[in-house]
Amino acid sequence: MRGKPSSDQILQALTPAGNADAPAAPAPGVRRRGLSLNSSEEAAAPAEPAAAAPAPAPATMAAAAASANTAPRPVVAAAPVQQRAQRALDLDIQFQFNSDQLTNDGKDVLDQLAAALKSQQLAAANLVILEGHADAKGSANYNQALSLKRAQSARSYLATRHGIAGAKLRAVGKGSSEPADPNNPEDEVNRRVRVIVDM
Repeated sequence: MRGKPSSDQILQALTPAGNADAPAAPAPGVRRRGLSLNSSEEAAAPAEPAAAAPAPAPATMAAAAASANTAPRPVVAAAPVQQRAQRALDLDIQFQFNSDQLTNDGKDVLDQLAAALKSQQLAAANLVILEGHADAKGSANYNQALSLKRAQSARSYLATRHGIAGAKLRAVGKGSSEPADPNNPEDEVNRRVRVIVDM
């Protein structure tokens, strides 16, 4: 997201459409990829007729009656599956040239990000990853170190200026390894901070 987005724009990009606390229901007739147990489609599907079982022999009937008197095995309930969702957004957070010092514009963007992270929809996030990215100018080692320092600078600003728990913020340096525009690796569009919210 280029420029200086508002906290509402950041919030909209980092939360699912509609109710952020629950996944949106699929439209009627739309099939989603994934696994489902006891889905409505399965419940509505007509049952296939079962093949007729052969009549049991008398000896088999006696064995079945004896086994019916044994204690039933305990049923162990399956642990609920915890669904975690991640949303990501590239922000144009500006720093001084060849430095990890935030510009005023960079601070403005982080102020808006902080407001979004404190919102009701995102306050319960487990983790917020701040990925620093660089363009391909300079050596790979230099870009890696600078991108990490810039991510750490953004993390420090959110924690000290806005009181967001440091344990919830993780800074990562990606250098120039994941350009936003692979066809133009030296373009300034590749210099960015990617925000990943793990709900």
